Amino acid sequence: MKTKTYRHSRVACKSYIKNVGFGWEVGFIFGSRPIFVGNFINAREAKQWYALMNREIRTFARRYTVGRTCPTAWFTHFFGSHLYRTYYNFLDRVFTKHHRTYAKAVNRDLRRYRQLSKRWYPRERTAFLKAA
Repeated sequence: MKTKTYRHSRVACKSYIKNVGFGWEVGFIFGSRPIFVGNFINAREAKQWYALMNREIRTFARRYTVGRTCPTAWFTHFFGSHLYRTYYNFLDRVFTKHHRTYAKAVNRDLRRYRQLSKRWYPRERTAFLKAA
């Protein structure tokens, strides 16, 4: 588990990345309340998001300064919404790369299948069966 601690007036905040089961969890805790939680399968993508999230936290704190009378509930909602928007923009970029990679792989395999299938006799072909 890797953590980074921040301060917002008297409240200690923490961002973290940890290994959970077969995946990774990246999150942000404001005091004792979790504001953001994201799950990943690949460690590389989780670490990229963790670095981007920590940059976004610092940028957000500089861009949107608040006074002492600011309601904490409203601020945490605003901050959490900002993190989730950035998270989903990040995922859109990552998923586009995955989609492109796997679409190429399927097309390549489909071309190879068509070449191979010309040599097969109809009785050699088998399908997946529902029963084992």
